[in-house]
Amino acid sequence: MHKRTRSDREASTIKKSDPSRQSQRSQPPSKYGRRQVRHFICQAALVASHHNPHLKNFVDRLRDAGKPHKVIITAVARKLVTIANALLKSRQNWSTQIA
Repeated sequence: MHKRTRSDREASTIKKSDPSRQSQRSQPPSKYGRRQVRHFICQAALVASHHNPHLKNFVDRLRDAGKPHKVIITAVARKLVTIANALLKSRQNWSTQIA
């Protein structure tokens, strides 16, 4: 059995990090997935960012930091998904105190 030397490991690391060896995608990974689900989550994020007081504070903080609108809505959508996963895991119902 051949023992790998440090130079062998470094060479394999260089090969793995070489961008010419990686497959090139024509679209960024965020374009993949279920289009309708993405749409529903973004619509929920838009509504929540205007009507949920906790998420409205979050949106205001991001807006004050100079974040673009699309980044803000994406952050709210991710937060909603995190909240939904936590509610499902703990088998609780939605309440404004949870958000």
